[in-house]
Amino acid sequence: MSRQRPQRIQKNKQTKPSKPSTKQGTSRTRQSPINSNPNNQKQFYLDFKNQAQKLAYGSFQQHDVLFLLGPAGVGKALTLDSKLYTRDGFIKMRDVKIGQEIADHSGNFSKVTAIYPQGQKQICRVHFSNGTHVDCCEEHLWSVKHCDNGWTRTVDTKYLEKNCLRKDGKRELSINCCKPVNFDRKEYEIPPYIMGILLAEGCLTGSNVCFSAIESEIYGRVSKELDEGYVCKTKSNIDHRIVKEKRSGKPNKYKEAAKKLGIWGKYSYEKFIPEEYKYGSVDQRIALLQGLMDGDGTVGKKNGNVSYSTTSFKLAEDFCQLVYSLGGTTRIRVKEGSLKEDGTRHRVSYRCSLNLPNDIEIFFLKRKKDIRVLRSKYLPKIYVDRVERLGNTEMQCITVDNPDHLYLTDNFIVTHNSHLAIAFAINEVLAKRKKKIILTRPVVEAGENLGFLPGTFEEKLNPYIMPMFDCIERCVGKDNAQREIIDNALEIAPLAYMRGRSLSVNSIIPTPYGKKSMGEIKVGDLVFGSNGQPTKVLGVYPQGILKTYRVILTDGTEVVCSGDHLWPTMTLNEKRHNKGFTIKTTDQIRETVLNKHNQKIHRMMYVSNPVEFEPRNVSVDPYLLGCLLGDGCLRNTVTISTIDLELLEECKKRLPDNNEFVFKGKCDYRVKFNGNSELKNSLIKYGLFNLKSNKKFVPENYKMNSKEVRLELLQGLLDTDGTIGTHRSGKCRIQYTSTSKQLAEDVMFLVRSLGGHAYCRLRKFSEKDSHEYEGHTIRHVHNAYVVDIMMELCPFKLSRKAVKHVNLPKPTKMIKDVVPCGEAECVCIAVEAQDHLFLANDFIVTHNTFNDSICIFDESQNATYTQIKLFLSRFGENSKIIVTGDPNQSDLKKQDQGLMKIVDKLEDLPGIGFVNFQASCIIRHPLIESILGRLEEDDEINLPNRGDSRNEEYSQRDDEYYEDDDDDYDDEDDDDWE
Repeated sequence: MSRQRPQRIQKNKQTKPSKPSTKQGTSRTRQSPINSNPNNQKQFYLDFKNQAQKLAYGSFQQHDVLFLLGPAGVGKALTLDSKLYTRDGFIKMRDVKIGQEIADHSGNFSKVTAIYPQGQKQICRVHFSNGTHVDCCEEHLWSVKHCDNGWTRTVDTKYLEKNCLRKDGKRELSINCCKPVNFDRKEYEIPPYIMGILLAEGCLTGSNVCFSAIESEIYGRVSKELDEGYVCKTKSNIDHRIVKEKRSGKPNKYKEAAKKLGIWGKYSYEKFIPEEYKYGSVDQRIALLQGLMDGDGTVGKKNGNVSYSTTSFKLAEDFCQLVYSLGGTTRIRVKEGSLKEDGTRHRVSYRCSLNLPNDIEIFFLKRKKDIRVLRSKYLPKIYVDRVERLGNTEMQCITVDNPDHLYLTDNFIVTHNSHLAIAFAINEVLAKRKKKIILTRPVVEAGENLGFLPGTFEEKLNPYIMPMFDCIERCVGKDNAQREIIDNALEIAPLAYMRGRSLSVNSIIPTPYGKKSMGEIKVGDLVFGSNGQPTKVLGVYPQGILKTYRVILTDGTEVVCSGDHLWPTMTLNEKRHNKGFTIKTTDQIRETVLNKHNQKIHRMMYVSNPVEFEPRNVSVDPYLLGCLLGDGCLRNTVTISTIDLELLEECKKRLPDNNEFVFKGKCDYRVKFNGNSELKNSLIKYGLFNLKSNKKFVPENYKMNSKEVRLELLQGLLDTDGTIGTHRSGKCRIQYTSTSKQLAEDVMFLVRSLGGHAYCRLRKFSEKDSHEYEGHTIRHVHNAYVVDIMMELCPFKLSRKAVKHVNLPKPTKMIKDVVPCGEAECVCIAVEAQDHLFLANDFIVTHNTFNDSICIFDESQNATYTQIKLFLSRFGENSKIIVTGDPNQSDLKKQDQGLMKIVDKLEDLPGIGFVNFQASCIIRHPLIESILGRLEEDDEINLPNRGDSRNEEYSQRDDEYYEDDDDDYDDEDDDDWE
C-alpha cells in the first residue's frame, strides 16, 4: 500500500508551529524526554495535558495490546518509604537505582529501567483484606479482578476508591497474590527447619539450646540436619538439648549463632524471625515455615483450615511476611488469655489463619499433613477493603522490564484516543524501538459507497485517513527531519485491504495429514510452523484476483504469492551487523534481489526441526522399501542386487514372515514368497510393481509419515544409490543419483521434511557414456538426476557410509529471483504459531503478520467483530497494537458493533490493557463539552457493566473462609491452642 500523504481538500496557509501554552490549568508545558538518549537519537516530547493521558501512557508501556476507550481527544507513584524487594532483602523506594533488580509478581526479579520523581502528591492508603496497606498516589495503577463479572484490567487508585465495595458492603475487587519469590539461597549456621522449631518450641534462655517435641519425626529431622559433631540428647520424654557429641573447650556453635542473630535470651513473647531468614530461597523459607507449623501450627479437624499461634506479636508479623513471600494470604487475630486460678490472665496470643497454594507443603509432620485439606476453590487472593486519603508527601514511580510491568511493594503486594495513540507510536519510532507505524480505519460512508468517489485509490482514501495525518502534523510538523523519518516508517492499511499477505490458491501447503492446496485450507486445519510442529489456522481470508509473483530460491524451490506477502529474510548487511532475520514484503525483495555486484542478498530461513507428520500404517518396512526402490528390480519378481552383506542382512530382518532371499548368481537375490505374497501385493497396491527404474517413486503414505518412517526410508534409498565423500573444500558431501525424476524429487522432499537441505541438478545422458560390462555394452538411455544433500540426521544405516557422515551447518539458501507471473486468485491465512511463521511449498518458511510495528486501529467503534478480529490477527513479533474508539458513538447498528464484544472476551487476558477516558479528560472547546453533556444521557463514560447478576458464593468467599476459621478456633482446637 502506498504511503503517499493524502492531499488536503482545502489548503491552508503554512504557519509556524506555535509554542506550547503555559497557562495555568492546561498542563501544556513541555515534558522531559520519555527515554534517555545515549546515542544522540532524535527525541520526541510527549506533551501530556492531564493525568488521564499519563495513565494511558503507563498502560501503553505495560501492555502489548492497548484499548483506549472513550471520547476522542484525550503516573503511577509510591511513597519514598515504600518497600521494594531485592535478591537479598528489601530497600526503600527512595534508594532504588536504574539497573537494580527487584522482585516482580512472577516471583522472579526484573531490572528497574526508569525512575520518575513525582514531587509532592496526596497519599492514598489502599487497605487490603489481609490487614496490610500500600501508600500511593491516586494515579497509581493496579491490575485488579472483578469478583462477580470476572474481568481483569488495569485501573488507577481513584477507581479502587469508588468501586472497591458493592452497595451491600461486600468486596468487589481483588488483586492476585505473587508467586513464591525466588530470593538467593543463603548460608545459615542454624538450618531453617531447626530455626523454626526453636522459635516455636525452643527454650533460648537457659544454658543450653533446648526444644520440646513429642513426635519422633521432629526429633529425627533435627538430628539429621545438625552438623557433624553435634547431637540431640533427650532431657526428658519431650525435652531435647542440642549439644556437642564430645566435650571440648569450644562454645556451642548453635548457641553462638543464636546470639549473633539476636534471638538468644528471648522469651516466647519476645521471639522474632531473624531478618536474613525472611529472604532465603523458596525451599529454605518453606523449611522455616514447616518448623514453625510443626511446633505451633494447627489444622482444623472439621474443615482442614490451617492456622499458627504465638504470644509474640513481632513473631506473628514476621510469620505473615513469610507467608506473603510464598504467595499466600494470612491475617493476625488477637485472643485474650484465659483466666488463671488467681484471677489474672494468661498472655495475649496472636493467631494467624493462613491460605497457601496447594503445591507448598506447610507441614513436615505426617499427622498434620494428612489432616490438611487441599483447596479446589478460594485459593489465595487479596481483596481491596477501602482507600483512605491522608496528607501530602514526596513520591516516585519506576518502570521494570518484565512483560506485565508489575512489581512487588510493601508486604509483597502486586502493583504497577487517536491523537494520543499517534503520539505514542511516533515516540517509539523516533526512539528506534519500532520500525513501522501501521494505520487503519474502518470505512464507513455517509450515504455513498467508497467506490463512487472520484480519483485514484489514494484519493478515495483521503477523507478517511486525513484525521490521522492531522494528528501526525500536530505532533511532528510538516517538513522536517522527524517528519521524514515518520513518513518512511508509515504504512496505510485500510481495513478492507489489510488481509493481503497472501499466497496463490494453487500453492501447496504441507499439513500433518498430507498436502493441501492453499484454496483448500479451512479455519481449524493444522499446518506446520517454522519449528516443524503443527499449528492451528485461526483465519482464512480470500483476497480475490491479485497480481502475483514467483519467488524462486537457489535450491530450486519456488512459491507463488502476492506483492505484499511477508518473508523472513536476512540480507548480507543485516548479517554483517548481527540484526538477524527481518520481515520484508515480496515487492521490497523484488526491488533488491541483487546488489550492485550482482550478488544475491536475501538469505532465507530453514525449518528448525524435522516436520511432525501424523504416523500412518505401512505394509512394507520403510528401510526395505528404500532398498528396493534403489537397487531392486520389481518386474515380474522382486529382486535386489547388492554386494553389501550388511545391507542384505538388514533387509532379511525386515522381510514378511515366510519370505526369504534366494541367491540367483553374482550379486542378485530374489525374494521367495513361500505362500505369503504380502510383499508383492503391497507393491502392487502402491503402484510400484512392474515399474522401470526411471519411473519409480515414493508412495505418498511413506512421504507423509512419522519422522522415524521417513528417516528409515531415506536410509534405504541412500544405502543403495547414495554416495558419501569429501568435497574439494574438505567438507562431507552426500549425493543421491536416480534416473527417475519423481524419485529424485521425493528424496528431496524427505530430506527437507527432516530439516535438511537438498538441491537437484540434471546430468544428461550421452552415447559416449556407454560402458562395457562382462562383454556386454551397457547403454545410458536416461538422464540422471543428482541430488546434493546436507542434513544433521545421519541418512545412512550402512556402517561403512555412516562412519563418514559429519554434521555440517546448512548451506545458505538465497532468493534467486522474483518473477511476475500474471494474476491469480489468492488467499491469506492467520496461524496460531507464536512467531506467525508457517511452511509453504517444499517447506519454505513464510510469514503473515506485521513485525516491529505500532499498529493503530482508529475509530474501532465503527468496525464489526470480524473486522477487529482480523486486525488483531496481523499482530506480529515485537509489535504493539493500539485500538481506539468511543463505544457510545458508533455509526453501525447496535447488533453489528464489535468493539465491546472484543473487550468482553479479552479483558482477562495477560498483556492487554484497557484505559477508559472520562469526558472531563478530553481537551476540547468548552462549548463542545457542554453540548455533549446535554445531548448524552451520561456526562462520563464509565467502565462497561458486565452484567448485573451477582454470584453470592463467590462474593462472600472471604467471609465464609474466616467464619469457618472462627468455628475451628472456638471449640475443638483449644487444647492445641493452649
